[in-house]
Order: sequence, then structure tokens, then C-alpha cells
Amino acid sequence: MPALTYRLIPPALLLLAWTGCGDNSSESTADSSATTDSSTSSSSSSSSGTGQDPTTGPGTDATSTDAMPGTTGDPTPTSSTGDPSTGTTTSDVTADCGFDDSLEFSRMGAIWQLRSEDGETCVWLERRDDSEPDIIYKAVPYTLLEFKAGHMGAVDHLTDQARMTWASTHHNWMDVAEAWDDSVRYRLEDKFPADDAFIDQFDLSAIDLQSKAVLWGPIRLHPHKP
Repeated sequence: MPALTYRLIPPALLLLAWTGCGDNSSESTADSSATTDSSTSSSSSSSSGTGQDPTTGPGTDATSTDAMPGTTGDPTPTSSTGDPSTGTTTSDVTADCGFDDSLEFSRMGAIWQLRSEDGETCVWLERRDDSEPDIIYKAVPYTLLEFKAGHMGAVDHLTDQARMTWASTHHNWMDVAEAWDDSVRYRLEDKFPADDAFIDQFDLSAIDLQSKAVLWGPIRLHPHKP
């Protein structure tokens, strides 16, 4: 049987071998750290590439039209008030005199409903026929009972008969109705035979009661047809 032989390893060689094992561990740790940094960087880059502001949340856009009512981009229409004697208004210029769509216009009727083509001006009035029975009139007498004048989004409703007049003319073709308050006088003129047209057309004007200056008008009106 061969004899066993033993060799002693010098301590210096053992120290070098142990140091080499330690270096491999450091490299592994460094590689792991680099991988983590790369992953974090990639995640940050992907998030910032969406163009979203993290302070406003996803889907928020500074140019969005979904605004609160009354702000820029709000499609909700707003109504307004105004002064029919001056024609001033803030937004909605359509005049609403409270017409009855079931009522048809008649030149001899008790109620007239008149409006401009653009809808910005209107008149509603009620009158009384003062003619006597069995009498033929060349000019039927009327008394004005109520008068509404609407212009540029505002309506003035007058009910004081002491501040209303109706001037009847031949065949009642060119009658003039007036109604006024403390500041403005409204004048409605029948223009039936104007320019030989002989159609139902009227002119409405607003006149300053003190200075007599015309505030607006005349504006051409026609019978309301729903």
C-alpha cells in the first residue's frame, strides 16, 4: 500500500484566496444596486412621459372647456335683465311679452301681439272697443287698457289707463297708441297703408318723457305668428 504524503499550505496563500472571495461579493452587490437604479430611472421616465401634472391628477387639462358655470368655456347660457326705455341689457336680447300662441291676430281684435323679425322687440296690448251698437264708424274708437313694451331683454308692463291714449284714424289704418310712465313714453304707430303695402305692420319708438328725445326706434313690428 502506498504511503500517504501530507503538504502544508503556507499562510500567505490562504490569505490571498480569502481576499479573492470577498471581491466577488462586492461586485455582486454593486451589480444589484445598478440594476435597482436603472429600474427606478426607467419607471420615473415612463411616468413623466404621459404629460400629466401629478398636482392636478390624470386627465386634467388647462384648456379644458368643462368649467364651472359662468366661467370661460361654460356653454350654459345666461339670462339677463335690462331697461326697455334705454335698450340696455347684459346678455339675452330676446324680448318676452308673454304671448298666447293660440291667439290669432285680428286688426279689429281686443288683443294685439306684435314682434320684430329679430325677436328683440315686442308689444302686447289690450284695448276696448267703445263703439255704439248699430252705428257705422269711419274710425272705431278704442280705449287702451294695458300695454307691454319689450326691448333688448327687458319688458315694461304699463297698466295705468290715465297714462294711455288711443288715437283712431280713418278706417283705423293709421291709429296711434301711446303709453308712458315717469321716464319714457312708448309710441306705437299703425303703418297699414305705408308705401301702398296694405299689410299689418307697426312702428314702435321709445321717447324720453322729459327731453322728448328718441331713445330708440322706430322699430318695425309684425303680428306674432307661432
